[in-house]
Amino acid sequence: MKGAGLAVGVMVLLVVGVGAFFLFTGGASVPEVSAPQPTEDELSTVPSATEKAEGVVVSFTGDGFEPSVVTVKAGQSVTFVNETDGDFWPASAVHPTHQELPGFDALRPFGPGQTYSFTFEELGSWNYHDHLSPRMTGTVTVEN
Repeated sequence: MKGAGLAVGVMVLLVVGVGAFFLFTGGASVPEVSAPQPTEDELSTVPSATEKAEGVVVSFTGDGFEPSVVTVKAGQSVTFVNETDGDFWPASAVHPTHQELPGFDALRPFGPGQTYSFTFEELGSWNYHDHLSPRMTGTVTVEN
């Protein structure tokens, strides 16, 4: 019997202690947990194949890049928009080394609705592909 009384006493103290904590602190604070948020550039959606003052938009669809051939001025950007339900990874040819135009490589996959932009400075015609589906290809021609 003595052990049962002790257990009840401990339970009462525990309940009183927890109650006092909530009374004096205004309740338990729960730390806010959030997943890393993508950057604004990664989430932006841009209409397909729209030419802008700073560059061109190329959509990645289930059929490949649209348009697959674009021309920009040196210093303009091409923004690749993922319009599929899967990932894509735009990168310079040749697969898998991406050395035709070093630096033109997203270095990671981008999910649905996300974008990757690259500013083309070097004149020439640059072939590219989706690193995850290398048969999906395109060309960016950079002029003065």
